Amino acid sequence: TYFVTADTLGGVAVFFRNGTLKGRVRATDDPGGVRGIVRGQSQVAYYSSHSFAALALNQVDVQTPPCTGWNSPVVDMVLDPAYQSSRVILALADGEVIVFSTTRGKAKACDLTFKFPSVSALPFKLGIFRGHVLALQSTPEDAVRQVHRDRDREFYFFNLAAMESGYGASHSG
Repeated sequence: TYFVTADTLGGVAVFFRNGTLKGRVRATDDPGGVRGIVRGQSQVAYYSSHSFAALALNQVDVQTPPCTGWNSPVVDMVLDPAYQSSRVILALADGEVIVFSTTRGKAKACDLTFKFPSVSALPFKLGIFRGHVLALQSTPEDAVRQVHRDRDREFYFFNLAAMESGYGASHSG
């Protein structure tokens, strides 16, 4: 068992249970550094404003190149347990929710699988439960906060299976 921390300089540190440092790695050069750490079934990953990658805790390393390719900063990330955490869902600051696959067969990859329809200009805080992404609108942490303070927030359920079969390909029932 390890404890993992991250910082605004882009570093990730791994500690043993007794508190001694196992090692530290520079994971990203993105402004603001590491914004979050997410744990999947047997995987730990980090995300920054414009990248994410899996962490190898035993080696204290980022063993594959980080996934990138979007314009708006990432505000939250979840790993899909139904895919052994090889499917990554990102919430962007502009309200978009995008899904990446980190494997292609047995090889490592970084493929944009699909993007959910735009339903909000506010960013989301994400969760995942039984094939559905749970998305709660969150208030931005910048000066816009004053405008949205008293606004009601909406809660969305995104069906991953419906998106896999093709958005708009069949009736929703």
